[in-house]
Amino acid sequence: MLNALLADAAVVISIALQHGIPAAALTKSVGRLPAGPVTTADLEGPRPGRVPASPIGAALDLVSVFARKPAE
Repeated sequence: MLNALLADAAVVISIALQHGIPAAALTKSVGRLPAGPVTTADLEGPRPGRVPASPIGAALDLVSVFARKPAE
């Protein structure tokens, strides 16, 4: 089941990138968790220092970093 979910997510991400959706926009759309202990302030809105909640978010972060680097 998990393999199928990851494979399907990879297809959706690939199609989105091929159709011009920036990787940075996708990274803002996936789940994030606080980098440290959760406080009530974390529940009140976006906070800095958040990490991906899944391997999909981590992969999108990597794609986003490489997309920002100029070609050599």
